[in-house]
Amino acid sequence: MLPVGIFSAPEKQIFSHAERVYPICFHFPFQKKDDVKVELPNGWVVSSVPKSIDRNAKDAEYTLQVEDGKTQVHIIRTVRSDLYVLPKETYPVLRSFFQTVRSGDEQQIVLQPAAVAASH
Repeated sequence: MLPVGIFSAPEKQIFSHAERVYPICFHFPFQKKDDVKVELPNGWVVSSVPKSIDRNAKDAEYTLQVEDGKTQVHIIRTVRSDLYVLPKETYPVLRSFFQTVRSGDEQQIVLQPAAVAASH
């Protein structure tokens, strides 16, 4: 198995608490774009890739696309936020967005030896 969120460590713990007491403040807008190609070892093939995700919430966006290139896997992932200050009442929506990011990043690409794939 190969994790999709190879560089997603900063998003793993963000907004994990169920409740929020204070407004949410972001220091600056940000965008992270990962464009990674992983060469497969000889004799290995992709068994399955996760479904694409495109969650655009206007001021925040998360996209994930995984392509099976037979000899390589291409992962394209974007997390963008144009948010500055949000009232605490909007926390459930923000938390839901980042839960989508976490669950998308936790998906796995399944690899297996080509001989096993051919026998199925």
